Amino acid sequence: MKPRTDMFFMKNKINSSFVWLPLLLITFSFAKPAEAQTDSLKVTQEIQFIDYLVASQQNTEALYLINRYINTSAFKIKADSMHFLKGKALYNQQLLHESSNAFSKVSPKFTNYLPAKLLQAYEYTHIGDSKKSEQILDSLECSDPLISELIKFEKASIYILNSNMDAFNKYQTIQDTSFNQLYDAQLKLNDYAFRIQHHKTKSPLIAGLMSAVIPGSGKMYTGKIGEGISTLLGMSVLGAITYENYSKVGISNYKTILFGSLFTVLYAGNIFGSVYSVKVYRNEFNESISHAVVFNMHIPIRTVFPHIF
Repeated sequence: MKPRTDMFFMKNKINSSFVWLPLLLITFSFAKPAEAQTDSLKVTQEIQFIDYLVASQQNTEALYLINRYINTSAFKIKADSMHFLKGKALYNQQLLHESSNAFSKVSPKFTNYLPAKLLQAYEYTHIGDSKKSEQILDSLECSDPLISELIKFEKASIYILNSNMDAFNKYQTIQDTSFNQLYDAQLKLNDYAFRIQHHKTKSPLIAGLMSAVIPGSGKMYTGKIGEGISTLLGMSVLGAITYENYSKVGISNYKTILFGSLFTVLYAGNIFGSVYSVKVYRNEFNESISHAVVFNMHIPIRTVFPHIF
């Protein structure tokens, strides 16, 4: 009887295995998607938290989390969001080289691809690489007329920065000023172009000749009124002292020689300074226009894409 009992026990054990095995398989099949869903939810929540940190200017904390997660397998599916947030955080810190590198890794399928590329183009312009900026803008295509006009506006700004006024004038003929988000920036850009085209250039030769005749007048010619008056008064006083010593003690007296030599050196320096002031005048004008144009490029990007700032 014992062998039969053992066989009966084994048979029941095998039958019970066939009952539990499918149940275990079903349990694991449901557990795995649930676990994946939990991981996906955690990733989404973490990205939302990083987005909050960037929006509240807590960029150091945001970058710490981004660098911690960006290369992990869990965040691979959200790589575009991570690169975009990294670019924004670095942009907020004015680390434009690093920011543009992060934006360059955003793929075209990403929702915020266009603002990322426009910001990247702006950053290249800001750091003086307008060629790369133009290449990025030329690669962008958009069916939205507002964004298309924004891309044209950014290109036109680069034309001014590169002193390509012919290209800018062509842009003006097709400029669409019907968009409220761009209108103010377009007016300013057109004004900068007008100022460049009607800017009166100064001649170094004229500045030098004026200062040779009347010391300080060359600096007044270049807009340095205060410096010009100071030079005129100083040279007048020194010239009067030199002449007075010459009249009283003669040309060979050490006082006449001292003041005469000083007057000659300052007189020559006054002429050279006036010539050099023309170069300074040109640089100051160009730099003021460049800074204004670059700043003006940034404003409509924020206006057209307020949700990313």
